[in-house]
Amino acid sequence: MKKLFSTIVVLGLLLSGNAYAEENKNEQVYLECKTPGGPYNGYGISHKLSYVMVPDGDSIDMVPLKITAGRYDFEYFPLKNIPMKYIISINRFTGEMIQILETELKGKKKINTFKGKCFKRDVDKPKF
Repeated sequence: MKKLFSTIVVLGLLLSGNAYAEENKNEQVYLECKTPGGPYNGYGISHKLSYVMVPDGDSIDMVPLKITAGRYDFEYFPLKNIPMKYIISINRFTGEMIQILETELKGKKKINTFKGKCFKRDVDKPKF
């Protein structure tokens, strides 16, 4: 009787732990993205709030995130005093990124498009 009771208790504890882990799965994702010849950019994505954390000069800014079945789409201004805007679209399955850089100098708008790759990174584990 003691064996049966202890088996039930152990199985109950194991199953209750898995239920809690599944609830928090994929609420937040950290992506490292790189275009050829460019630096790495890190983006923290919150599915629950539909926001993404982006670099803003020396700080971090939160911008709205559009999540579709296959893509993450967002745009932001990396520097407040420079007329420059990034438009980012990331494929959620392959990690392929399209980065559009819009600049405006002396009334002329210039658009550059770059392709890159993003990788999920577990921030709890060391990189090296």
